[in-house]
Amino acid sequence: MNLESCTAAIGYPFKHFRAWHAYVLVGLTALATRALYMVEMSRAPFFNLRIGDGRVYHQWAKGIADGAWIGDQIFYQAPLYPYLLAVVYSVFGESMLAVRVIQMLMGVASCVLLAVAGRRFFGRSHGLAAGMTLALYAPAVFLEGFVQKTALALLLTTALLATLGGISMRPARSRWLGAGILLGLLALTRENTMAFLPIILLWAKLGPSADTREGWTSMAMCVLGAGLVLLPVGVRNAVVGGEFHITTSQAGSNFFIGNGPGAHGSYRSMISGRGDAMHERNDATMLAERALRRRLTPREVSKYWLDQSWAHIKTRPGEWFALMTRKTGLMFNKAELPDTIDQATYAEWSPVLRVASLVMHMGILCPIAVLGVAMTICSWRRLWVLYALGVAYAMTLIAFYVVARYRLLITPILMMFAGAGLVELFRQRGKVGHLLRSCCGVALALVVAALTNSRIVDDGHHRALTYNNIATMLAGVEGREHDAEEFFYRTLEIEPRYQVAQTSLAFLLCDMGRPGEALKHARKAVALAPGYVDARLSLAVCYQGLHKLEEAEAQLEHALELSPLRADAHNALGELLLQQKRATAAAEHFERALEIQPDLESARTNLLRATKR
Repeated sequence: MNLESCTAAIGYPFKHFRAWHAYVLVGLTALATRALYMVEMSRAPFFNLRIGDGRVYHQWAKGIADGAWIGDQIFYQAPLYPYLLAVVYSVFGESMLAVRVIQMLMGVASCVLLAVAGRRFFGRSHGLAAGMTLALYAPAVFLEGFVQKTALALLLTTALLATLGGISMRPARSRWLGAGILLGLLALTRENTMAFLPIILLWAKLGPSADTREGWTSMAMCVLGAGLVLLPVGVRNAVVGGEFHITTSQAGSNFFIGNGPGAHGSYRSMISGRGDAMHERNDATMLAERALRRRLTPREVSKYWLDQSWAHIKTRPGEWFALMTRKTGLMFNKAELPDTIDQATYAEWSPVLRVASLVMHMGILCPIAVLGVAMTICSWRRLWVLYALGVAYAMTLIAFYVVARYRLLITPILMMFAGAGLVELFRQRGKVGHLLRSCCGVALALVVAALTNSRIVDDGHHRALTYNNIATMLAGVEGREHDAEEFFYRTLEIEPRYQVAQTSLAFLLCDMGRPGEALKHARKAVALAPGYVDARLSLAVCYQGLHKLEEAEAQLEHALELSPLRADAHNALGELLLQQKRATAAAEHFERALEIQPDLESARTNLLRATKR
C-alpha cells in the first residue's frame, strides 16, 4: 500500500480539507508571519540598509535599469536576481518597500508550492505539515527580508520540487520541459544547483517513465528546458568576455575560500578585513595576477585558485579531512552561520523572529526529517530522487563552504520528510512493521538531535560581526556617524579583541574630528593584529590628524611592506607626501596606485595636483 492510500484511510484532523483549503491556510500563515516581522523590524535603525551582497546587487540592478542590460564583463555572481531587481526598479523606482513586498509574496508562494510538492510526493496532510513548517521557519522569514537572492532561490526550488512531484504522479513532456527551465533559472540564482541536473536526468530514465523510449524523450525535454535558459547566458559571456561560462566564473575563488589555507568551513575574505562583496572579484583577480605576474582571464583566475586549493589539500590531507568533517557538522547544526548579518541579532528586535527561532530551527528540523525518512522507507523507489537531491545539494556546500542563506535551499526537502515523519508517526495503526519503523526512526532522530544541537560555533562573534557590518554601513554609506559610533561600541562590548571593529571605529572617530580618541583604538587594533594592514592605515590617519606626520609616514610605509598592492595605502602615502610638499615622491605613489587600481579616481585627481606643482 502506498503512502497516498494509507493517508486516505486514516482519520486526520485535516481530512475534510480540500487541497485548496490547505494551501490557503499555509499562504495566510506565511503572509501573517512575514508581514508582522516586517512591521516589527521597521523600528530598527538599520532595517533599510543594503548590507553585503545587497549593495552589489543594488548597484548592479541600477546599472541594468539605466540601460546596461548586456553588461561588459563575464558574470562573476549569479545574474538572475539583479536582473529581476532591475525590473522592479524600472517599475517602482529604487524602493526598498517594493522589493520587500515582492520578496514577501515570493516567500508566501514558496510555502504554498512546498505544500503542493509535499502532497504530490507524500499526501495531503504531509504537504500541509511541510508548507506550515516553511511558513513558520525563522531563517526563511529572516532571509527573505534582505536585498538578497534567497527569496527567489527558495521560490524556484519549491517550484521545481512541485513540478517533480507532478511528474511523479503523471509524467508529461511539458512537465519535463518545465522542470528543465526551472532548473536553469535556479542555476542562474545558485550555481551549485547544476548538480541537480544529472540526478533529474537519471530519474527521467529510471523513474516515472517506465517506457525506455519515453525515458529518453523525458531526458531530452529536460535538457532542452535547461539549455533554453543557460545557453544564452553562456553565449553572452563569450561575446562580452571572450570565454564561454554557462553561469559564472567564480568557482575557483569560492573553492579556495572554503578549502585553502586558513579555511574554517564558512565564509572568509581572501584579504583580511575585505569581506565586502564589492571587493571579491577584484581581490581574487589581483592576488592571482600578482602571483603569476601577468594579466589573467576570468577562467585563468578561477583555475589559479583551484590549483592553489588542491595543492594545499594534497600537502595537508589530514587537516582537509578534519575541515570537511567540520563543514558537514556546520551544514546540519542548529547554528545559522552568517556571512554578513546574524539572525539572532535581528531577533533581538523582533519577537516573532525570536519565537520562531525557538520553535523551529535546523536542530529540530533535521531529526524530524530523519524520522520521516525512516517512516517512509518502504516507498524509497518513488522517493529516491528526493534523497539524491538533498545529498547532492549538501555535498556541494560541504565541498565549498557553509553559510545560512546557502543551506536554506535544502530545507524544503527536509521539511517534506519532516511532515511525513510527524504524520506517519501518529498514524493509528498497530502493525509490527509500523511499530518497528517508529522505534528505529525515533532512535535515529534522537541521535541526530544530539549531534545537530551541539555547540560548534561562537554565537558572540556572529553578533559582533553583525553590529560591525551595520556600523560600517551606517558610517560609510548612510553618513549616520553617531549611530555608527553606537554600533561600533556595541560590537566592542561583545568582542573587545575584534581588531576590525577597533580599526573601523578609529577611522570613524578621525572623520568626526576626534583623532585623540581614535588613537587608542588604532593602537589596540595594531597590538591585536600587527600584520593587519587596515589597522596600520587607521593608526596613520590618527597620527596625521594629530599632526604627527613622521609617525604617520612610518605607519603607511609599514602597511605597504605588509601589502605592496594596496592602492589605497599608496594613495594615502602620496597625499601625506604632497602635504609635505614632496610632489615628486607623491606622484610616484599616485602612479603606483593607479597601476594597481585604474579606477581609483582620488589617486587620479591627486596625481594631477602633484604634477602641476
